[in-house]
Amino acid sequence: AASRDAQSKLGAMSGTKRKFGLKHGLGLVVALALVAGLAIAYVIASGLADRWARRTIVEQLGKTTGARVELGYFHFGWWALNARFDGLTLRGREPAGSPPLFHADTLQFDIHVESFWSRKISLGNVEMSHFSAHVQVEKDGSTNFPGPKIPVRTGAPDIQSLFDLKVARLHLEDGEILWNDTRVPLVAKGGNFEFAMDYTSEGGHPVYLGQVSWQKFEVAALSNLPFRSNFSARFTLRQDSFSVTQLQWKTAGSEIDAQANLASFAQPAWTFRYRGQLRLEDLWTILRKRDVPGGHIEFAGDGGYSAEQMNFNGRYTADRITMKYQWFHPGNISAHGSYQADNRSVDLPDLEALVLGGNVSSHVRVNLPKLDFRAESKIRGMDLRQAIAAEDNPSLPINPLHWGSRMDADATTTWVADFKHVDSKGLSVWTPPATPAPGQIPAAAHFEFHYDMDHKQFELSPGEITTPSSRIQFRGALSMVDTSMDLTVDTEDLTLWDDFINRLRGPDAEPQVIGGHFHWEGRLTGPLDGPTFAGHFKGTEAQYGSLYWDDLEGELTYSPDELHIAGGRARRGGSSAELE
Repeated sequence: AASRDAQSKLGAMSGTKRKFGLKHGLGLVVALALVAGLAIAYVIASGLADRWARRTIVEQLGKTTGARVELGYFHFGWWALNARFDGLTLRGREPAGSPPLFHADTLQFDIHVESFWSRKISLGNVEMSHFSAHVQVEKDGSTNFPGPKIPVRTGAPDIQSLFDLKVARLHLEDGEILWNDTRVPLVAKGGNFEFAMDYTSEGGHPVYLGQVSWQKFEVAALSNLPFRSNFSARFTLRQDSFSVTQLQWKTAGSEIDAQANLASFAQPAWTFRYRGQLRLEDLWTILRKRDVPGGHIEFAGDGGYSAEQMNFNGRYTADRITMKYQWFHPGNISAHGSYQADNRSVDLPDLEALVLGGNVSSHVRVNLPKLDFRAESKIRGMDLRQAIAAEDNPSLPINPLHWGSRMDADATTTWVADFKHVDSKGLSVWTPPATPAPGQIPAAAHFEFHYDMDHKQFELSPGEITTPSSRIQFRGALSMVDTSMDLTVDTEDLTLWDDFINRLRGPDAEPQVIGGHFHWEGRLTGPLDGPTFAGHFKGTEAQYGSLYWDDLEGELTYSPDELHIAGGRARRGGSSAELE
């Protein structure tokens, strides 16, 4: 019993000592942690941490890129995990006095720790302003790209990761890219930017393997409008060559896939292949163009670029091409063909298009420096009703003519850029349909024409249009400002012209029944949206509204403002009169 009491006392004392030791141990750990925290806080507050981080960053950038690194001001926010670089410069192998490989006045970013244990981090918002990237290629093919300071290992070359950068949102402001003496300004912003670079060697020479992607980014280059798109690419960079193994660029309605290869910097000769689809509305938005054709184009081809000479060729299909000009607004146009191009011209030798119910075969040439277009076209089987509807507008109200025919034409058409200064000359022949549609008046015609968009004028050489009840002979020019056309009209039934005449009278004029058998010879003058008919007429069974004559003859002037008869003679039944 005494022994048990002694052992119990010893055990109690031992437990007390353990508790005392544990308390003091925890206290020591807390004290050491507090001291370490104070030390870290002192290191951060005193700037020692920034100086250590700055020295480490400069060393690692130099080792990774092989460039000579210069860094002005640097600050790292240890609590908020953000950093700021001022005056960051990377100098490659460019000669003294040349712009550096890279320079940024300001670079700042936030850091996100995605996994502490696997040391996986990404960047949040990254902003870079007043920056420039300079690529210099000498005549011997050498560039200003340095090589990373990584030891070359013996045996089979391995691939080492230089960096794998992920950015939640990237904003580039007031930047530029220089390729020798070519300068391109650059402003861009977007999200989900990723850029990875691996390094290996071939025969002791460095090889960079890169991939880059950027989602929903906007780029403003030159004077073009910023636009949102997605971009991704894989590339290989060697000391003497560069290749893009895959490049994809996408917008909401357009997409381009391409590959490119530069075999030698010493003898720069690019080769490339591409395919894609383009929504014209996207292109015109980027180029700040309005009132231009819309539509969808698919294309594929290949080409090359060397010694400032470019050439490429391929094939294309286009559909849903729409034009909404006052003087030409057809429905959907589709086309297909091939093309060849170089620095100065584009040649479309076999353009086939479906326009207004007919087929158009054209040879189109484009002078690129001036964007001059020239098309030699053969039109076969075009629907006259659709053509009239495509020309009909308040200044040329011809839709109520109700004519129907098959139109053939041979024409030479020129224009500049996006259908400016259109000029078209040619010969047109109309053939009436064997079975006209209900309400359609079959028409036959032949005439030469000259359309001048700048002067808003449509000139017609001596020509003739005939329908079952009418014959029109004409010569002159229709113009928005000063129409001048000689006309001879013979009709057995003027009521078939009522819709057209009442349309000329204006939208506010009350429609009138106008009928009879008429011969009229005279001139059409004045602005096209309010023309004046002046000449000699002779009619039988003539009717105008509630007025009627068996015979009517005289000098007629007719415009939207008045109906004027001079030297007139009228007869109805046994009565006759001379009238003014």
